Amino acid sequence: MLRWANPQTFNSRKSRTIAEVRSQKSEVRSKTIAILSFETNVDVLTALATAILDSPVCPLRTLRERRTLRKVYFK
Repeated sequence: MLRWANPQTFNSRKSRTIAEVRSQKSEVRSKTIAILSFETNVDVLTALATAILDSPVCPLRTLRERRTLRKVYFK
């Protein structure tokens, strides 16, 4: 059985390591939420733009103009 010379040193290191891992998990979680939020916003804006371009009251006069615009923005 492995024995530590000083159990307090082991417990201190263990506590610091646990705190560091929790901090990293929290940081990863925050970044993941930010990425998902950004992707959701892009999807919503894309759907909105598509709906506007496909709308019969779209200010662009012709279907050709709408298709050209869609090709430019939605590659």
